[in-house]
Amino acid sequence: ANTVGKMAAAIDDTPVTTCATTALGAGVPVVVAPAMHEPMYDHPGVLDAIDRVESWGVSFADPRIEEGKAKIATEETIVTEVARAATPDALAGEHVVVTSGATTESIDPVRALSNRASGKTGRAVARACYVRGADVTLVHDGPEVPYATVEPVESAAEMHDAVLASVAEADAFVSAAAVSDYTVEARDGKIRSGQERLTLELEPTPKVVDAVREARSDLPIVGFKAETGGDDEDIAAAAREVLERVGMAFVVANDAGVMGEDRTRALFVRPDSASTFEGEKVKLGARVAEELAEQL
Repeated sequence: ANTVGKMAAAIDDTPVTTCATTALGAGVPVVVAPAMHEPMYDHPGVLDAIDRVESWGVSFADPRIEEGKAKIATEETIVTEVARAATPDALAGEHVVVTSGATTESIDPVRALSNRASGKTGRAVARACYVRGADVTLVHDGPEVPYATVEPVESAAEMHDAVLASVAEADAFVSAAAVSDYTVEARDGKIRSGQERLTLELEPTPKVVDAVREARSDLPIVGFKAETGGDDEDIAAAAREVLERVGMAFVVANDAGVMGEDRTRALFVRPDSASTFEGEKVKLGARVAEELAEQL
């Protein structure tokens, strides 16, 4: 509270406030990660000071409100806010909706059908878009994240409905989730074990990307396509079929064997070209965000 108040009044009587005053005068990005008791954080004078320095372009890594205290933000939050402040804002003013990870179809109250997607790539894309200035909505079956508004879902049907609601006012859609292709009518009670044979009748789920395209004919869409087996030419052909059917900006295609890994090898497929990416999924997310920015 003391430091933010001094920054707002241009007082530079400590090393921290001197650095902040000098940086603001020189046009250098400033990020503040405040920590104090919660009543101090809610004080009208402190809130006015925060509003004032924010109007000068200062960014805040919002604190965690726990145990009556506004505790310093997590390391991930601080690093992300610093990256956003220091990175060219090629996606500033854009609202990007990203899906990530697996969906799960309930069989009964105990059992479910799902897949091995970890969501690492989708989260990397969402963070990279935020770092480049976008407002991001992340639709996934996962925790809150500091770089996006999270819409929690579990099943393919929930993903379908949440995405359609989210893209209504969006500027771009990145479909990185591994949405279940099939679902099953869930039983009310647990299926008894010990049966020699058990047959589940599967039904196809609606294609989220097709529903988005029908709802928003003008929306730039980035797709992801995972395949098993085949060479780059086969994978690119499968990706290009989806690209042309839905009218996507580009498709990121890869072998499904990289699910859950930190590194990946992928193809960026466009109507008349395909380029290769190899590296960490964090860097893949950055490339997707950069190429998306070129589309907008």
